[in-house]
Amino acid sequence: MATLAQRLERALKSTSTHWLRLAFAFKRTLSHRAHSLLVTAVPKSGSSFLVRALVETTGFLHHYLGQSYYAEQDLYLPRVLDAWSMDTVNHHHARANPHNLGLMARVGIRPIILTRAIDDCLVSLHDHLRLESPSTPTFSVSPEYFDLPEARQYDALVALAAPWYVDFH
Repeated sequence: MATLAQRLERALKSTSTHWLRLAFAFKRTLSHRAHSLLVTAVPKSGSSFLVRALVETTGFLHHYLGQSYYAEQDLYLPRVLDAWSMDTVNHHHARANPHNLGLMARVGIRPIILTRAIDDCLVSLHDHLRLESPSTPTFSVSPEYFDLPEARQYDALVALAAPWYVDFH
């Protein structure tokens, strides 16, 4: 037989409507709602810098609200509930889709939306691909990309990555 703690944990991690209401009721009843800052932006927009500055300034815990960095555009209910009673700064490249908007409304998360010109994002993406990793959650390149002249590399980013950025907005 499951302990009370195990039953509560199952309820909090369940996504069914009944258990979702129960999970939020437990959180509201058993603990206070802490401060939760959510910085959301397109990738390579300077959001990591802003999040680091907010963490250092506020002393809040840096927390991630997604299930995986490679599926990072949706908020993940168990992680959102984990942050309920902690003062957190959350960094997430979340889309404004019905799932995310509904979850943020239910738990009272008000996002800080960071914007940056697409050409600046593409330059930052180019630098990231060249200096850090040829793979990102949003765009990856083959080894042949690095053999291209720099102007052709930017042409490839405009043709292949820019549409993703436009779609994100």
